[in-house]
Amino acid sequence: MKAKLLNGTIVSNHQKVVKIMGEMPVSQTIVTILLVAPPLNFNSRLLSFYRNASYAAGGFVFLVGFLVLSGWLFDVPTLKSILPGLFTMKANTALAFMLAGTSLWLGSTKRESQWIDLLAKACATVTLLLGLLTLSEYLFSWNPGIDQFLSKDLLTPESAHPGRMSLVNALNFLLLGLSLLLPARHPYWRLVEVFSITALLISVLALLGYVYGVSSLYQFFPDSSIAIHTVLAFLILCVGILFAHPELGLMMVFSSDNLGGLMARRLTPAALVIPFLLGWLFLTGQRMGFYNNIVRLVLSTMSTVIIFASLILWNASLLQRHDFTKRKQAEDEIRKLNEDLNERVIERTMALSQANNLLQVMLDYMPDQIYFKDAQSRFIRNSRSQAKALGLSDPTEAIGKSDFDFFPHAQLSYEKEQEIIKSGKPLVDQEERVVWPDGQETWVLTTKAPLRDQAGQIIGTFGISRDITERKRAEAAVQKAKLELEATNKELEAFSYSVSHDLRAPLRSIDGFSQALLEDYADQLPADGQDHLKRVRATTQRMGQLIDDLLHLSKATRVSMKLVPVDLSRLAQDIVAELQGAQPERRVRSMITSNLKAHGDPGLLQEVLENLLNNAWKFTSKREQAEIEFGSKHENDETVYFIRDNGAGFDMAYAGKLFGAFQRLHAMMEFSGTGIGLAIVQRIINRHGGRIWAEGAVDQGATFFFTLPALERAQPKVVPQEKDSLAKRVKEII
Repeated sequence: MKAKLLNGTIVSNHQKVVKIMGEMPVSQTIVTILLVAPPLNFNSRLLSFYRNASYAAGGFVFLVGFLVLSGWLFDVPTLKSILPGLFTMKANTALAFMLAGTSLWLGSTKRESQWIDLLAKACATVTLLLGLLTLSEYLFSWNPGIDQFLSKDLLTPESAHPGRMSLVNALNFLLLGLSLLLPARHPYWRLVEVFSITALLISVLALLGYVYGVSSLYQFFPDSSIAIHTVLAFLILCVGILFAHPELGLMMVFSSDNLGGLMARRLTPAALVIPFLLGWLFLTGQRMGFYNNIVRLVLSTMSTVIIFASLILWNASLLQRHDFTKRKQAEDEIRKLNEDLNERVIERTMALSQANNLLQVMLDYMPDQIYFKDAQSRFIRNSRSQAKALGLSDPTEAIGKSDFDFFPHAQLSYEKEQEIIKSGKPLVDQEERVVWPDGQETWVLTTKAPLRDQAGQIIGTFGISRDITERKRAEAAVQKAKLELEATNKELEAFSYSVSHDLRAPLRSIDGFSQALLEDYADQLPADGQDHLKRVRATTQRMGQLIDDLLHLSKATRVSMKLVPVDLSRLAQDIVAELQGAQPERRVRSMITSNLKAHGDPGLLQEVLENLLNNAWKFTSKREQAEIEFGSKHENDETVYFIRDNGAGFDMAYAGKLFGAFQRLHAMMEFSGTGIGLAIVQRIINRHGGRIWAEGAVDQGATFFFTLPALERAQPKVVPQEKDSLAKRVKEII
């Protein structure tokens, strides 16, 4: 089983296996645990130990090389050779150890840096070049001048190439330089292991030569040998390179927590150390004359058999204990998984039971009709409300039946449900006329969707139907009222036409003949007669103005609206300028806030401002210094517009009459007008979805406030037309 490397730590897929087994049945889980081989789990503590050992090995090798090189530079014999009479480590060998140790130390550091990696590779490259150049000196008998570049070697005769490292040292540095240069990943790591283990075996042979006293193992040519501290440095460097990446190659076995790793960590040291010690011990006994060569061979054979038999028995007992422990752990894990599985089954059962209870409560008490059908449109579950509508006493009585058993229009419903099953698309908010088994006719709003199983396959349909009979009746009533309203409006339009033409003509005749009498027979009429004629004319003119205002009010209620952005400030400025131009002698201080905008019908909003500003202009006529202000304020998340003046004002006790048709709070002799303007303003504001109100005090001015929809959310408000009767309109005129 493959393992993943996360943040320098090996994490096994074993956890995923345990999670998957937790979702299996108990029997399958047991078989899986017993048959699946244990994955290669890495011991994080061992990984850390190996990496730290590699880090320390790089530092130790650098220190050895530094001390020996210092001995050559400052002529300290003790640093060149461990003991007098032993071979020396050459200066270029010491330099190569410093470079190789630096490369290993930098490569083992936990800090990731491109510069550190480049420096480590550079040191490894120089180490490789030193070994390669030295080998070329031996092979091609040439001298590039590297042997005594750092220090003069006066201890070696000229015939033996003074200052030159041995052939074996050069080969080892070549191999180890390549090992440090190659990337630490597959498949290059196999080559790293081959090069490092080859150098390790060469160094072990040299070490055996020193221990067993066999000079041919460490002195391959005359005056060309490996010093004892050179051998030890090579051994530590090779082991450090292998330890640098314990998650790769052969070191994976030594880093694992399974039986293979445990046996490797126990048997490998014994296999390496015990034969080495026994060979030295028996060789020493033979040299001391205790026995001859044959006895040494017998003793060596017997001791090897005894020791390795003991190791085998020791590891067999270890395997037995481990097998017992693993089996016990497996049994505990199975027991735990079984308990967890039982808990999940209980929880799942309770959840399903609760979900089913909730569904049943909905089916029993939901007034809407809910139903589930199979692929042949046969009922498999129904709500109690639908069963009652079908004339059944219990919902289960409908199971297995279809619409054909209850409805005369079942074919249409069946075709729609089959189309849902075929297309997989739901049918949403479909209005249907239903004739129930008892003959009752209703309207329902139906939504149907495909019914799917756990694999997502469509196995039928389900739906919900809501009785909308009352709503349909209400809609029919609204439609009827609409038609009646349209008929009433046509009557009002005909009445308006009659008022506009039929009533206006007699008024014009009365006014005209009265004027003719005054002009042609004024000298024949007494003063009282002339006054009566003037009053007749004034009354007819007022009657005409009332008719115009009444028609204007009716038009403001029915005219179509076109909502666009409107610059209220500009409209107000134009209206005030027109008023000032008509009465230039008046002193009026107008204050109009700039950039006041709203969304509405431009013509109707202009009429609102004209009425309000005309009123402000009219009711400030008795002020020497009149003031009129148009502005806005923000209250309760809406913009409130206002027109304020310092005119005659009004009593707040009569504020409710301000917006009634033909309502006046001031005498005609004091301020002219018909009392219809504010009624028009209110109807226009209401049609825009806004509000209007007023505040004031007698002789202290008045302020009219109104709201309009904001630009981004303005929608025309549908204001129902008033069902005015002809008698009511005639009464208003009179």
